[in-house]
Amino acid sequence: MGELIIKIGVISDIHSNYHALTNVLNFLEGKIDNLICGGDFVGYGPQPQESINAFLDYPFPIYLCLGNHDLGVRYKYSCRKQNPLKLDHKILKTFNFRETASEMLERNAKEIKKEHFDFLLNLPFKQIFQIDQTKFYLTHGTPSVRRTENVGKYLLPPPLQHPEVTTSRLKNDKKAEEAEIIVVGHTHRRFLIKRDKFSSWSLIDDILNNKPTKFPLKFTFHKDRIIFNPGSVGQPRDGTGNASFCILDLDGKTIEFNDLEYQMEDFYKLTKRKGVPEVQNSSFWANKLGHFSKRNRS
Repeated sequence: MGELIIKIGVISDIHSNYHALTNVLNFLEGKIDNLICGGDFVGYGPQPQESINAFLDYPFPIYLCLGNHDLGVRYKYSCRKQNPLKLDHKILKTFNFRETASEMLERNAKEIKKEHFDFLLNLPFKQIFQIDQTKFYLTHGTPSVRRTENVGKYLLPPPLQHPEVTTSRLKNDKKAEEAEIIVVGHTHRRFLIKRDKFSSWSLIDDILNNKPTKFPLKFTFHKDRIIFNPGSVGQPRDGTGNASFCILDLDGKTIEFNDLEYQMEDFYKLTKRKGVPEVQNSSFWANKLGHFSKRNRS
């Protein structure tokens, strides 16, 4: 028999955008053996049930963690059931959700059912695991022994935050120091940092230096320990607007950043119909999707 080749899909920050999620999962079908998701399945968008349902019966091994919007939606749901989650309330008091984001937490909480609440309730703040002898550390915000930082503290890509600041944070959690691969989300911005032979890449850095990245973009990491953010499936904030995700090849020691178009017009129509403020009030969506509304008026 040939040597086992393990490929892993890595996604994050779906934010109730089932249109984007469907395209990404369809693209990954037949290409991966495992799936990692860095949290924020819900919030912002109009399809919380559909987005969670996609993971309830996922056919491959899957590794998940809790995002700050997941925390917010499950807490709002628990309040509606007159049984507020005390730990969630304590953590949420340290956050500062924008008004539109807070409104969507309420709306998503009204739409989900008990099985979706149970899914969110069972998400860990961080997950430490092994795949084919490779040690992984997965969390939404930043590696830390503090749950508030796991879900709510940004680990920003270069050049927005100096990479040495990023690596120094890892010393706060022994498990993060020991991990060979660290996956984070939360910023909706793609980056990769090699922690040993120090180097870094981010799409924002490429844009500022007028070196536009062409996707898919592949890096080889050999024996380097790495930390990376796959970007956001449902609400990217680093330039293109397309669904962002990664494919990690443990055999070839490569990580490939992908950028996938999806049915953005259908998504926009749904948000218009549901009156989603995060999209309606966003200058990005106004620029990206304005031609849809103009065409509909003609």
